[in-house]
Amino acid sequence: MGAGCCLLNLLIVDDEKRTRDGLKMCLPWTDFGIGEIREADDGHTALETALAFKPDIILSDIRMPTMTGIELAERIQAELPRCKLIFISGYADKEYLKAAIQLKAVSFIEKPISVPELRACIATVINACKQEAEQSQLLAESAANLETSIGMLQREYAVHLAQGNPDADNISRLLAQSKSGLGLPSNGNYVSVLFHMHFASGIPVELAVSLRGSLETAVAREFVRQRIAYVAGTIDGTRLVAHLLLTPALSLSDLRASANRIANEFADSSGENASGHLLFAGIGQPVKGLAQLHRSYQTALAAVKQLFFLGHNRAVVYEEQPVKSSFAGDLFAQEFGQHVHSCNNAVFPFIDALAREIRGSAAASIDEVRMLFYKMLVVLYTEAQNKFLGRYMEERKEEYLWHRVSDSGTLNELIAFLESEVRAYFDAIASVGVQSRVVHETIRYIERHYQSGGFTISDIASHLHLTPAYLSQIFKKDTGQTINDYMNAYKIDRAKELLADRGVKLVEVAARCGYNDAKYFTKTFKRITGITPSEYRENVLK
Repeated sequence: MGAGCCLLNLLIVDDEKRTRDGLKMCLPWTDFGIGEIREADDGHTALETALAFKPDIILSDIRMPTMTGIELAERIQAELPRCKLIFISGYADKEYLKAAIQLKAVSFIEKPISVPELRACIATVINACKQEAEQSQLLAESAANLETSIGMLQREYAVHLAQGNPDADNISRLLAQSKSGLGLPSNGNYVSVLFHMHFASGIPVELAVSLRGSLETAVAREFVRQRIAYVAGTIDGTRLVAHLLLTPALSLSDLRASANRIANEFADSSGENASGHLLFAGIGQPVKGLAQLHRSYQTALAAVKQLFFLGHNRAVVYEEQPVKSSFAGDLFAQEFGQHVHSCNNAVFPFIDALAREIRGSAAASIDEVRMLFYKMLVVLYTEAQNKFLGRYMEERKEEYLWHRVSDSGTLNELIAFLESEVRAYFDAIASVGVQSRVVHETIRYIERHYQSGGFTISDIASHLHLTPAYLSQIFKKDTGQTINDYMNAYKIDRAKELLADRGVKLVEVAARCGYNDAKYFTKTFKRITGITPSEYRENVLK
């Protein structure tokens, strides 16, 4: 778009004057926002005119003497990358079109030219020019305030480099215009260093922001102290990536030492605020050129993932991993289940051996390891249910388990959590005898179902996976009374509580205590208490 003007410039290129004149006359160009139109009759003239005129749009025949439209497009895109090209082509130009498809920002109009088609194509291209102009205006406004926003731009630049985002070029130009230019050569040797902050679940937003600030400060101090040219930015609030310009005197071992010093300074400066929050550092593969930094970033990300197995607050250099074989997670879960079922303390050496196997093997991915530990925890809690450890299970739902597993930042965390849960399970086993557990679960069943009535000892036994006779025997031996006696006594105690409310009728009291027959309720109440429900309400509750 012409400087200081809101109108667009158009260059028409065709070796036939009649065609050029026709194109100038067939559309009301000013209505489209075209301010000036120039023309050229061959490729070389078009290139010279374009470099001086700087058109926003070039409308050109694809076949021309001295220089083809394809050659013109390649030169224009190199010199005027924002210029839009529209080729006019015939059926016989298919080979040219194949080459043109490889070029970006190119549109096509087929011969013979259809005015409505040309109108639609021009409208689309002009709309694209306006959108780019708006973006350029925004960038220009940013440049005006560059002295105050240079830090933000540098951080955004680092993120775009990591993502391979083409907008990095726009930001680079803005930085070059400022007095605070980075001075990073486009063809230098670079490496990405990725710091990943694994925050504890439920961390306040203010604390997360403070910790990110502490990390940014530690990074800046170390690299400035070592006189390393770099640019850094934060991705999604948990990852800080730094792209470093490599020199012959700077080795990957030096970078690892720097990353470790950054981790230590981050922990020291954050103090108690860093407790429970983990920091990982991964160093990617060196690459040639800023445009390749997204590849270094990807390898740094892979290196960080390896720290799941090695532990936090340390740095690791990326090493290409061998092709992963299958991981026999289900077999480990089965062996774990056998140890738990027999309450065998050998489960702890098994967990240690499993951890060594995972760390020493290239077969397991992080997701597979998390899934294995989740399965082992489910096996543990299922075994607890089978042994009637109801209270032990109350807080341990599958959703809770998965959150604990997925929130674990390292293999060490998973191991510590699993071992603590196994110890809690063994403690529960030791504190409650088998018979006491059966009685406990029987009472819990009665307490939960007494109002519905109609259930039998067989129903309770089926729930506990026992025979009715064995259940009755254990209950009588532990409590000194039969299940029916305990159940009726429990119901009558609840009935006494209801009878205290004189607004509740006797029939309703009976029903709410699981007695469908009010007469049988009265008979049972008198047998246990020595008086009828009415007498209890009238004489006892005065």
